[in-house]
Amino acid sequence: MCEYQLYQSFHLYIDSKTIRDSPGIPIFINNLYYTNYTISVMNDNTTDTFGLHTYSLLEYKQTVQETILSHANNMPPNTIAVYINPSITEFNDSFLFELNKWFLYKKCRATHIGSIWTCKMGILSEIVNQHGLELVTRIDLLPSIVDVCGDNYVQTFEHPHLITIKNDSPSVTCEKFVCKPLPETVHVLLATYERTANIRDVITQFQSQTCKHIHLHLLDNNVDTEIQSELDTILDEIRGDMCLTVHRLGWNSHCFGRITCIRKIMEEYMMEYVVIFDDDQIYETNWIENMLRDRKPLSTLSWYGKLFNKCDYWSTTISYMGLQNKSYPNVKEFTYFGPGGCMLDTNLFLFNELYNYKKYSEDIIAIDDIWMSFIFKKYLNIPFYRNRTHPLKCIDRNDHTKMTWANIKDKKKDLMTYLSTTYEWDVTKPTPKTFTVNGVFEHVYVLYTSTDNKSIEKLNQMNICATYIPIETDVQTTTKKIFESALKMNIKTALVLYDDVVFDDFFHYKFNKYICNIPEKWDQLNLDCVVHSKMSPTIGYSSQSMIDFISETK
Repeated sequence: MCEYQLYQSFHLYIDSKTIRDSPGIPIFINNLYYTNYTISVMNDNTTDTFGLHTYSLLEYKQTVQETILSHANNMPPNTIAVYINPSITEFNDSFLFELNKWFLYKKCRATHIGSIWTCKMGILSEIVNQHGLELVTRIDLLPSIVDVCGDNYVQTFEHPHLITIKNDSPSVTCEKFVCKPLPETVHVLLATYERTANIRDVITQFQSQTCKHIHLHLLDNNVDTEIQSELDTILDEIRGDMCLTVHRLGWNSHCFGRITCIRKIMEEYMMEYVVIFDDDQIYETNWIENMLRDRKPLSTLSWYGKLFNKCDYWSTTISYMGLQNKSYPNVKEFTYFGPGGCMLDTNLFLFNELYNYKKYSEDIIAIDDIWMSFIFKKYLNIPFYRNRTHPLKCIDRNDHTKMTWANIKDKKKDLMTYLSTTYEWDVTKPTPKTFTVNGVFEHVYVLYTSTDNKSIEKLNQMNICATYIPIETDVQTTTKKIFESALKMNIKTALVLYDDVVFDDFFHYKFNKYICNIPEKWDQLNLDCVVHSKMSPTIGYSSQSMIDFISETK
């Protein structure tokens, strides 16, 4: 399941006083089963050390609220803030792991357990935007977060057992600031290259869309300065009240540029979905509204797609015109989706293999449709849903000199054939179960020797979640303690990695293939074929093999 490879960024805020009053808190934080998170300790001028594996100090302002809001205002908007409230006495090691899944599927902006809140940084920034830092020194954050999110974007976290809270927590007098709800903005990406003649009609269609909160991002792949100047003139004429941002990289990023541009937009704007369309497409006025209505988490929604009877890009069993005429009533999902007129969950772009296309084929830079279909199906196994709102017109459809696909027709066929045969992407059959590290092993442990632990970056790059354990006396003793703890928690499968870990270039493919060929019941798995370490072989353990290890160590 793809949620075992999509890990959002979390940032934990904790007061130094909270650590002093609850000395067990650092232990719980150090044992967190997650990788993609950072910690800020709000320091009240103490010289104490805090017993955390890694953290940064945050200068304490007048109040906790002001300290958090000041810092959050400069953080990426989609990073999820978690305040370790003084009333928390204990939390389960899977707290962030489960919280990540909650945000992935619920598409909420914030969630809370009683008075314990967590939300996207963009929400905290909006509070500052509405009231200013000078007024929020004593603000009651939770009601303000709820206000800004709006009723539809706040969910009560349904795993209260993951946190233990004091019943006698002292109340703090705070002020209530009424905040306006922040409407959801739909971010739309349009890449253009040498089609300036279409731009006015293509862009002005958004002025008549029934959905009014649209931010259009124009990726200008033109390198000719005259064309750029002509484009700027047109944009100046039609901007009006439209929210429009132009992105120029200084080179032609081709279709792949859309993928990297989405990642950049995610760093600047709070968002859950993105719309992509082509620079010759004209849609109905309710196009965006219909997609908002029909979208689903961790999936794509497109009007165009393909089904196949053989691994050949041009051998589709459903036609372009048939889809445009809304034929094939039984076709609800595609095997391949066309990005030209689609809505995608932006969390899919957290999967880092998506950006490493060069090791597969240099041709992918101009063929992002096949590439995204391959990555999203082969490695994430997500559904490609069909949208029945098709373009009213594709301006250049009958002019093959202007159609990108016509110029790379053979390359598209060759690329799909290559990906199908080399990486076992059989587009004629339903995608089999995808095996992931965190899906196969209930828990992953990384043993490290240095606080300057670069393996965290490696695991984040490979979209793997883990608990980091310092090596105390030796590897064997530390591993024994890990297994004793794991068995107490009834963990049945565990993987032990080391801080010098090196992953194979095609780790995701090779790991999945390896797991496909092992027996259903196994004792130990040697993963040296896909993961390398000088310290020790990389072994996956069953509960019985953990018991055996403990016994042998004694």
